[in-house]
Amino acid sequence: MQIEGGPSRFAEPHADGWTFRDSSDHLAYWLGHSLPVIVVIVDADGNAFCIHS
Repeated sequence: MQIEGGPSRFAEPHADGWTFRDSSDHLAYWLGHSLPVIVVIVDADGNAFCIHS
């Protein structure tokens, strides 16, 4: 599980959900991992959102 927070990690919500931002190296690592990966992002209000690959 990876927990990320702060406004630099994601954009404001839109009709399709959130836009999560991170480096292409981290994305390649997570998507290429042999185990399931869960990313939890936390906004400034303390709301948590899960992303899994």
